[in-house]
Amino acid sequence: METAEGPIARCTNPRKKHELGVTEGMPMNSLVKMLLAFEAFLFAAASLVHAGLLFGGYEHWRAATAEGVIAAVLVFGLFARLIRPASARVTALAVQVFALLGTLIGAFTIAIGIGPQTTVDHAFHLFLLAVLASGLVGWRFIAKDTKSLLPHGGRMAGTSAARLGSFIEGGE
Repeated sequence: METAEGPIARCTNPRKKHELGVTEGMPMNSLVKMLLAFEAFLFAAASLVHAGLLFGGYEHWRAATAEGVIAAVLVFGLFARLIRPASARVTALAVQVFALLGTLIGAFTIAIGIGPQTTVDHAFHLFLLAVLASGLVGWRFIAKDTKSLLPHGGRMAGTSAARLGSFIEGGE
């Protein structure tokens, strides 16, 4: 990322600065990166545990595979943020939604008796769901901070898009 110095500092168009990967202070950008890295770490660790590489007694190959795929997608999201800063928020949101859906599927398999049935697995899935849900709730606040970067000042056309925009803005 480039800091706001030189000719870029004189640029007053926030959208252009965003396309160039320049943000003022980058607190949200850093927070999102840390969250994605933490989530990737959690899924990678879970995959290694279920593969029997970190601890014995929790082996479950299907869970190890699913968690490994989710970890890889989250890492992909981290690298995509570096390659295409202009689409970083969309990419990060997409990989978090993917991780949440995968975790919900895992929780469902546990609930119906197919997935791992240890207390540790139950607690870990609840923790993962809490982390992923809190990350997605955080997007509501990030979206408010970045409305000026969206086309038409964040206004959306169409019924479904208008409802989504209303939700992001804190409406009903």
